[in-house]
Amino acid sequence: MDLFFNIFFPIFLVFFACLSIKLLIIILMHYKIFDIPNKRSNHIYPTPKGAGLILTLYICGSIFFYMTQGIIQINLFKEITILMLVLSIFSFIDDLYSISFLKKLLFQILIISLGTYLLNSKINLFCSSTYNSLSWIMNYEFYKNFIRIIIFVFWMWILNLFNFMDGIDGLTASQVLTFNIGLICLSTLGQINENFSHVGIIVFAIYLGFLYYNKPPAKIFLGDSGSISIGFFIGGIIIITFLEHKNFISLFILILYYLFDTTLTLLRRFVDKQNIFSAHSQHFYQKKVRNGFSHALVLNKIIFINILLIIPSLNYFNSPFFCIIVSVLMVIYLLIWLGSQKKNTNANK
Repeated sequence: MDLFFNIFFPIFLVFFACLSIKLLIIILMHYKIFDIPNKRSNHIYPTPKGAGLILTLYICGSIFFYMTQGIIQINLFKEITILMLVLSIFSFIDDLYSISFLKKLLFQILIISLGTYLLNSKINLFCSSTYNSLSWIMNYEFYKNFIRIIIFVFWMWILNLFNFMDGIDGLTASQVLTFNIGLICLSTLGQINENFSHVGIIVFAIYLGFLYYNKPPAKIFLGDSGSISIGFFIGGIIIITFLEHKNFISLFILILYYLFDTTLTLLRRFVDKQNIFSAHSQHFYQKKVRNGFSHALVLNKIIFINILLIIPSLNYFNSPFFCIIVSVLMVIYLLIWLGSQKKNTNANK
């Protein structure tokens, strides 16, 4: 039975996702559902978009299947998975009809508020076990509300972070893959909830099948239906790990490049008095591509660093300070490389 859930079914998911995406490309092309290049785009030709909804459906279906078999037993995880699907459906509608920024923001606030509410029992347990050391600073109700606000803001940030970074071929898919490799390893080592190993296997298999068609040159894009929903999902995993007093810092390390690139880019735009809510192409990886470097070269460099980040992530418990320093230095090196400018031809290839 373990072989089926850990090996055979994930292999089936890889090929099933791959074949489904191939069929979806044909359907999207028939109905002319394309991402049309504009002055901010990093691609030249209209490309089918919206694969994220299919991937989210497969993730949800697989997780529910594992739950019915008693393989995945994570309190409240079914509800979080359902919210991810609802968010993906809404975002797919946005992929088709371009919903206004305000409506998207309000819907995201609604979903994350529901997610935070659903986690209320975990929040209460977390607060009751950690409040004593802070009782001299604030009262208990204030502390609980403070934790809720932190969770809400963080979840909102991670959700949009993955959306912001989904800008070149294969980037989000590869980040999801390396995150889930780390997730599987951390779970197997007992540093986080052991059930997350099965979650990681499911998501890894499905996104591996997608990457075959999303790698440079991409034949299909995730769309907001994929980047926003997977950001919400990964944010939920980190939050649950935090509330369970598990090793959530290691999960941060796995997405450290995404955190640095997005945060530094928005801070720079804020300092320059630019609208941080408007679409732009000023991320480090976007500038590298626009300066003439290929999607494949930039993607491979980022994948290399993300794979290396798995090592300090797994060793954080043994040497926390050293692993954080090494991780930060790796990402700084990557950002410096992305920020360097040497050539200015063959952009967007």
